[in-house]
Amino acid sequence: MALAGEMFNLIRKPTQQQATQLAHALTDLATRIGPARASQELVPAIVAQSDSPHAERRALVVETCGALLPLLKPGSEGREALCGVLRRCCCDGDVDVKLGAIQRLAGGLSLLTSLQSYPQVVLVWCCGVLGVVVLVWGWD
Repeated sequence: MALAGEMFNLIRKPTQQQATQLAHALTDLATRIGPARASQELVPAIVAQSDSPHAERRALVVETCGALLPLLKPGSEGREALCGVLRRCCCDGDVDVKLGAIQRLAGGLSLLTSLQSYPQVVLVWCCGVLGVVVLVWGWD
């Protein structure tokens, strides 16, 4: 959807307030068009922006992914694509992007149909960035 791409390109390096407003607008759009169209039309635009050279834009992508996860159907390609973006952002060079990604991914774990590929991301990130080991029970 060209509109989603244009919304990301409105501001090259959005502030936190602008990013929140843009993520809210994209979430509102996704709610209005429904989960199927959001997966088909919004998610590809979000994934395309995840490789931006600007950390502020990647932070916007992370915030948008976290906001859209609950709106998409469990097991859908769109939800899996957003989780993939969040997983990649957990290894981002910018600490704010990492923090946002791990918060959104951890917050969305209850929404996921399969947790097999996510625990190691959470644990690796926590150990690498925070120097903290988190034991998580009941991942099976």
